[in-house]
Amino acid sequence: MKKIYLIILFIGFVAKSQSIYTVESTAHQMYDATTTVQYNNDDIYSAVIPLPFTFKFYDNDYQNILVSSNGYITFNTNAAGGFSEWVINSPIPNPTFATRNAVFGVFHDLYNSNAAGNYFVGTSGVAPFRKFVIVFKNVPQFSCTSITSYTEIILYETTNLIDVQVQDKPICTTWGNGNALLGILNNDGTQGLAAPNRNTGVWSASNEGWRFKTFSSLQPINYTVCNSLITGPLFSTGNLSVGILSNATYFSTLADAEANINPLMNPSFLAAQLPLTIYARINNGTPTVLTLDLNAIDCQVDTDNDNVATADEDLNQDGNLANDDTDGDGIPNFLDDDDDGDLVLTDVELINLGGKTTSYLDTDADGIPNYLDIDDDGDGISSINEDYNNNGDLSDDDLNNNGIADYLDNAVLGISPTIANIYDLTVYPNPVSDKVNFKANADFQLENAQLISINGKIVNSKFKSLGENVFEINTSELSNGTYLLIIKANNNFFTKKIVKN
Repeated sequence: MKKIYLIILFIGFVAKSQSIYTVESTAHQMYDATTTVQYNNDDIYSAVIPLPFTFKFYDNDYQNILVSSNGYITFNTNAAGGFSEWVINSPIPNPTFATRNAVFGVFHDLYNSNAAGNYFVGTSGVAPFRKFVIVFKNVPQFSCTSITSYTEIILYETTNLIDVQVQDKPICTTWGNGNALLGILNNDGTQGLAAPNRNTGVWSASNEGWRFKTFSSLQPINYTVCNSLITGPLFSTGNLSVGILSNATYFSTLADAEANINPLMNPSFLAAQLPLTIYARINNGTPTVLTLDLNAIDCQVDTDNDNVATADEDLNQDGNLANDDTDGDGIPNFLDDDDDGDLVLTDVELINLGGKTTSYLDTDADGIPNYLDIDDDGDGISSINEDYNNNGDLSDDDLNNNGIADYLDNAVLGISPTIANIYDLTVYPNPVSDKVNFKANADFQLENAQLISINGKIVNSKFKSLGENVFEINTSELSNGTYLLIIKANNNFFTKKIVKN
């Protein structure tokens, strides 16, 4: 599983106070929420739902949202309990688009009057980096009630990131032209952004994630460099004028920058002058003034005590430690003791099963060290989703009882040959279509069986006996893809990778 560490921030500017959003693919990871959103009809908004933190969207601060029964949220709370639009008739942005000031994740006509699906909200994490999760779980589509969608919207505290996670979004071709939308739109409809190939069209998706990121000229750009690695000035025109600052002029004060007077000529700053705030004026159509917070740290000190050399935490190698944040939690890697956000501390992920290594451990040899890799063993399941007992500790999950934690063990995807032979355990057919069967000998005492998606969610835990230690699990309603069949019998776990097509 590859990651892109160098992120191009923005390619253009608008008025000084206006935010600009970008969208990029992100790791697919679903979250749990338990508070039920109540509805009493089709095409309707929820009551006002308070957010646990203030969330900034297109430069406005919000404390409440409405959840639409049709797969989106809006910050316009005056429509609480009222009609929620279901028609999607144009791409965004569009000032005539019926629903605005909204996150569409995913907007399409849903029909849950028979309560077959569920809508949940919930909060995870610890302030000031909490996540508010809105879940549209297995909700039928209008006119295609046998087809269900499972998507989530995640709002991030402090960073104001927006994630849309798609577990499964099939197409209902018999209603609304099959249109669906994954994106964001401001209050007057003039600014909006959709994920690639997801802007009001006919599309299906599964196991994908999208992240919307914002930047405002009112938000300072943080530059933090290693003072032990640079001789002479720590900041100068040379190492400031990169990326979005390539056409910048620098000023000591905001007033000078706005008036475009008294520019700094070939600015350079020594360690003794830091920390320091200066201002950059970008002349690209409409002039934009950016605030730059300059700082330096002693990179001989391991700031986050994670045993990764601080200089190595400049992943994109642009000299700025403050813009490297692998897991997107708002904490730069040089201050974060869990750089990939997989619940395993970075210093633990540097240690091999036999002790510390001279280089950073890379279990699956994919070129990404474990402490930066959301899938340490390369089995297609995010490490954070291999916490099968849901206790927040990945180290005690070992389904095949081989002494290796599942997040480091891609062998968990295969039935142990020795145990399988003892009970003559076989799984068939594979690939599957409508059902998967497994059978064993008379000594086999089945306790439970379940199918788990590649993101760690249980999708079916109902099985039936066909007699003589032959069992069946229905797979007809599952989307095409890869699943994990976990069988518990005789106080042992057996696992098998199942492909549905």
